[in-house]
Amino acid sequence: MRNNRLTVAIAKHFAARVAKEATTPPAQIDLAFRLALGRPPSSNEAEAMSGYVREHGLTNLCRLIFNLNEFNFVD
Repeated sequence: MRNNRLTVAIAKHFAARVAKEATTPPAQIDLAFRLALGRPPSSNEAEAMSGYVREHGLTNLCRLIFNLNEFNFVD
């Protein structure tokens, strides 16, 4: 799924929604986790994702979330 064109396109749309509803990177990270995973990020996840968003952008964060095991598999 990592580089699939559909995943990339959906990540762009998801990032646009998140950016529209939350204006700061911490709020965007929190919202993306809540929408995609049904939970807030842990403090460690939030810290790591904050650096990731600064370096790679919100769209790539959304794509990263879509590739988490937690998103793809039911426990």
